[in-house]
Amino acid sequence: MIEMFDFIGDIHGYAESLELLLRKLGYVKTEQGYKHSHRKVFFLGDFIDRGPKIRETLHIVKTMIDNGNALAIMGNHEYNAIAYNTLDDKGDFLRKHSAKNRAQHSETINQFKGYENEYNRYIEWFKSLPLFFENENFRVVHACWDQENINFLKKKLKGNCLKENDLKDFSNPNTEDYNAIEETLKGKELKLPDEIFFLDKDGHQRKEIRVKWWEDSSKHNYRTFGVHFDENIPNLPISTDYNFYSEKEKPVFFGHYWLQGLPTILKENVCCLDYSVAKGGKLVAYRFNNEKKLSNSQLVYV
Repeated sequence: MIEMFDFIGDIHGYAESLELLLRKLGYVKTEQGYKHSHRKVFFLGDFIDRGPKIRETLHIVKTMIDNGNALAIMGNHEYNAIAYNTLDDKGDFLRKHSAKNRAQHSETINQFKGYENEYNRYIEWFKSLPLFFENENFRVVHACWDQENINFLKKKLKGNCLKENDLKDFSNPNTEDYNAIEETLKGKELKLPDEIFFLDKDGHQRKEIRVKWWEDSSKHNYRTFGVHFDENIPNLPISTDYNFYSEKEKPVFFGHYWLQGLPTILKENVCCLDYSVAKGGKLVAYRFNNEKKLSNSQLVYV
């Protein structure tokens, strides 16, 4: 029997939206968590940070997985949390406790005050989440499916999951490991020319743009190749060539990009399911029936 999946994008601690979406998809709350008579959820990562009910979100997701009603991959926020709580050989944290990083993790840490042991157990659980998934019908990744990176990670990882002794290499910017996991969990970036910059959704200055890795860069300039429009990004030709996700590949599902507006598929085999629930947007799912060509009619959201 072929399993049918409902892919759900970045939740970021919005447990109420998650429960509304699960019920809309036909999942019923039981003693073993939410379940469906003949379908499963596939969560695309980024369960934590930002939202008001992070502990509740993690409980819903993990309960569904533990009872065979869902699968999940790791998001960059789970990976960041692992590194933020892991020491290197010198006694420093793999992810620095800078003001910027403290602010990113603050909501999660605050909501686990008094529940530190529970939080530590979730950190260990995050380590068990694969960085990507693929079967004969689809692919799943948090931010970017680049086949070279995927092939590298397959050789490096066991069961597509991080091993404890991998963390130091993956946290070192001077390694191939670092580049592979950065692009897989955070996406490909293109440096802007000269001293041009823009401000991201959190007001941070950025000199690189996250690019539409699923599109042919030769048909774009800097402004149109970026995932998000910004008038400060110039209409200049791109000097770097990118391998892009062709129409011949199997469907790929991912989150991460804080899209806005009406949820739509990006290509007939490319679907992003992050529509900024943590910024007043939508929590989105794709109801997949193993079709070769994706359709907007299968998108469900609250």
